[in-house]
Parts: sequence; structure tokens; C-alpha cells
Amino acid sequence: MADLHDPEQLDVLKRAGEIVCRSAEGGQQQRL
Repeated sequence: MADLHDPEQLDVLKRAGEIVCRSAEGGQQQRL
């Protein structure tokens, strides 16, 4: 389990979430 109290891991999770959102949006745009 990741330590959610670790600022560094939180930052990594946020960045990963942003990348996932961007890739998801890009996929939707390509589908259109």
C-alpha cells in the first residue's frame, strides 16, 4: 500500500492522474 501521507507519493499520484486524464481526453478526441 502506498503511504498517502508522503507528499512525494501524493505528487506522483497527482501527476499520474493528470497523465491518465490527458490520455483519456486525447483518445476521445481521436474517436471523434
